[in-house]
Amino acid sequence: MPGYRWFDCNSEETLSNAPCFSPPSTGCYCSAVTFANGCIDTACYAFIFSAIPDVVEDQILISPIPSDGTLDIRLSHKISLPVQWTLVDVWGRQLENGKLDQQLSTIPLKVVPPSGVYYFNILSAGNQTITTKLIIEAP
Repeated sequence: MPGYRWFDCNSEETLSNAPCFSPPSTGCYCSAVTFANGCIDTACYAFIFSAIPDVVEDQILISPIPSDGTLDIRLSHKISLPVQWTLVDVWGRQLENGKLDQQLSTIPLKVVPPSGVYYFNILSAGNQTITTKLIIEAP
């Protein structure tokens, strides 16, 4: 019977050894499965919960919406800089990421994804997590 180990992508601390795992919050989690022959297979997944409340407008503002691949970001002064950001599709796949050091920033996406709904996640220096929906309209 295989052995299971779930952990946060940014930590090696074991969160669960059960085959099924229910993450405590939105984030990236990895599963390491050890087979009887000793081989280990590891996979990481981004979990996004739809129960996350909408972002308060005074915390983050992204324009224009819909975007054509260039994002103008305005962060509230309440958010501790720097922030790490990720752009995630509706299946939880990370498409792009980066770091912002200023309250006002412009992000030109390296590759404009197909038109659709995406999630823009930030993690502040104070470990504040904010997720907002983003609409991209490819040219």
